[in-house]
Amino acid sequence: MSVTINKDGADTYFAPTNHARGGLWERFDPGAREGAVAQATRLVTREIGEEITDETVDDSISYRPDYAVFEQALHLLMNSDAIPNGGETAPHFAGVDSMETPPGPRKAEDPAALCAEAAAWLARPRRRIMLSRG
Repeated sequence: MSVTINKDGADTYFAPTNHARGGLWERFDPGAREGAVAQATRLVTREIGEEITDETVDDSISYRPDYAVFEQALHLLMNSDAIPNGGETAPHFAGVDSMETPPGPRKAEDPAALCAEAAAWLARPRRRIMLSRG
């Protein structure tokens, strides 16, 4: 399996026909997307403790560090102050409650934390252990 972790790989992953949030990804400037992928690669690499290579990626459904990078990159663009004006110029969707009261200051996020979508792609499948009493 060949792994492409760059803006082009993320563009393919977030294609509108491939991902529900593909339209959000395309709204960001190509330079910002490239920077987000680079930063997300560093975060995921630190999390798994090794460089992401073809050998790192398991062709299973659950362990895909390349997909984790792409999800983390979108998360950075939408929520993090690590990308200039990320919290203000990123597309946001207003919930019912937020229409009633103006939004307050955003809660600062841990810049080293992975988002839930990225962490889900890093779940290694567990082997099933059966215990029997004889």
